Amino acid sequence: MSLALITLPTNKSISTVSDHVRKIGQGEKGQKLDVIVTDANGSGYDLTDRIITFSENKESGKIVSDNEAAHFNVTDQKAGRFTYTLADAVYAASGIAWFDISSKDGDVIDTTKSFNIDVIQDETIHVNNDNYVSSLTALETHYKAVIQKTEDDRDALFKKWQADIDQLIKNGNTNIQTVIDNANQLINSWKSELSNTQQALEKLQNDWKNQTAHINADYDAQKKAIQSAADNQLSANKTASDKAIAQINADKQAAIKQANTDFQAKLASIQSDYNAWKANATTDFQKQLDKLAAELKNDEDAQAKLQQAIDAANKAIANINNVDFTKYAKKEDLEKIHTLENPIPVSSDTNPDTLCDPGIYYSENGFNFGSKAPAEYWQGKSYLIVFHGDRPDRSYNYFQQFLFQSTKDTYNIWCRGGYQYYSDSYYTFEFQNLKDVYGKLKQISINGGDPINPDDNGLAKLNIPQPDLSGLETKADAKTAHDTLTADIAKRILSVNDVTADKDGKVVLPDFNHPTKIFKDSKVDPNTLTTTGIYELKNSDLQISLDSLPGFTQTNATYGYILVVNNAALDNTFQVIICRQMHDFILDYRYINKTYNDYPKFNRVINTQDLSNVQNQMTEIKQSMMRSWTGTLTQYQALTSYDPMTIYFIVSDYEVVVK
Repeated sequence: MSLALITLPTNKSISTVSDHVRKIGQGEKGQKLDVIVTDANGSGYDLTDRIITFSENKESGKIVSDNEAAHFNVTDQKAGRFTYTLADAVYAASGIAWFDISSKDGDVIDTTKSFNIDVIQDETIHVNNDNYVSSLTALETHYKAVIQKTEDDRDALFKKWQADIDQLIKNGNTNIQTVIDNANQLINSWKSELSNTQQALEKLQNDWKNQTAHINADYDAQKKAIQSAADNQLSANKTASDKAIAQINADKQAAIKQANTDFQAKLASIQSDYNAWKANATTDFQKQLDKLAAELKNDEDAQAKLQQAIDAANKAIANINNVDFTKYAKKEDLEKIHTLENPIPVSSDTNPDTLCDPGIYYSENGFNFGSKAPAEYWQGKSYLIVFHGDRPDRSYNYFQQFLFQSTKDTYNIWCRGGYQYYSDSYYTFEFQNLKDVYGKLKQISINGGDPINPDDNGLAKLNIPQPDLSGLETKADAKTAHDTLTADIAKRILSVNDVTADKDGKVVLPDFNHPTKIFKDSKVDPNTLTTTGIYELKNSDLQISLDSLPGFTQTNATYGYILVVNNAALDNTFQVIICRQMHDFILDYRYINKTYNDYPKFNRVINTQDLSNVQNQMTEIKQSMMRSWTGTLTQYQALTSYDPMTIYFIVSDYEVVVK
């Protein structure tokens, strides 16, 4: 029965072995494990002239070291492939296993990466979990391999760790040197402890060899002595000699057993001490690594932030490099910009006639006007602002000067205009006080009347007459009239028979003079006219058969009216056609039942003889219909009588009043 093939590298830089667990039952025996060993390059490991040893660190600190030839079957030496039959002790408990590769001289050349053997416990049986060593050579190989494997794993870890640290130091992380020194001390301690363990193992091996040799020497000496004595004795004593030799042999086996027991005890003690030291050293080393990892992480974070800052600075520098500083003013240029806070200072000897360039000038003790000083000017703090301008012909450089001076109680603003001709200045007008120009009223006129002059203080006294308003309407009168008119408007008729008033407030009811709709020069289908109303036909083409219209000689060029009365409740419609065909007067009617989709032919109601009677009746109907009258309130009040069948619309300046 075979377990799944497993590939074990000897390259210690590989962290783990894929598919690294093999499960076996505790009650099983004879399981075979097919193995392929690879070298550092991933190729098959050459096993020519090599001895393979199976090693396992089991639970509870027990070991298995097996190099018994019967348990190994090398199927391809060059490819590093062989089959291992598991020793009985492997089934006792789970453990971490590997294979040691040594020379025929016993020197360990290589070890494979570890893999896990998971033993499934069987409650029905009990297997002692003891150490198993197939030979002293196997034991020696096991511990040499343990030491080498530990050193290889350690060196691989340290190389990777040192490479990372060197890179970080190169990147500027010099603050981790203390941790590196502590780690180096830990490495030296580890090497020292491994050396001590190796020396203890060698001493144990020597003690084993010496004790075994001593027992064998004593056995051989006693055996020779007894044999020599037996040769000299009679055959009768042969039985006694055999018993003596058997006793010596038994003593030898007992001594060897005791030596083996003592050896196992020392071996267990060394193993226990080594395991305890390795656990403590690994824990301490892991703490150092965790601390270092934390510090490295902090350094990496700091580097990341520093890099972000550098990137931001580079970006800012790049942006600055793209700036055209020639477009910006220099400090000395800004100093040339003069404001009221930063005027051009001049001395009190400065003649304003020489200040023709634009700017704001300030003199602490006034300007030297000489005889040209404006009225009310005194030699004190003064501001002079010069503005440039041009004449339309641009022949000279014209400018304006504004002189400002203020005291505790008053202020003055003077202005004069001039122009510069070469180096000389000429003035079109002398300084004028703007308070005199803009500060006082000159004249005032009411509704285009005669102008009124103000007094010396600029005050114009106006005498406005008080008109007699006693005969005029007051606000109260206007409100009363408005409220009355609003109430009257609220009473007006808004619609009659669903016919609303037009924009002029008139309600126009359908009659023959105001039909509901006029069909002129168009086609008309009487079947579609089902809404109550008066429809006028002007040169219309009736879309109905001629035989449906009694008295009609043609359906086109029809002039007349169609009267429609609709009964919405019953969905029935009554239609009457009034028209003239040639010289004959026609009056037809019909009754439409829309519920049953019944559109019958028209029936003849009246002929020409009855026309006058119908006209008289229509006149009476027309006279009985509501009429409308529109006019002003004065016109309405002037009527001598009022018709109850007439709606009177009174038009005012505000609203339409209905009476």
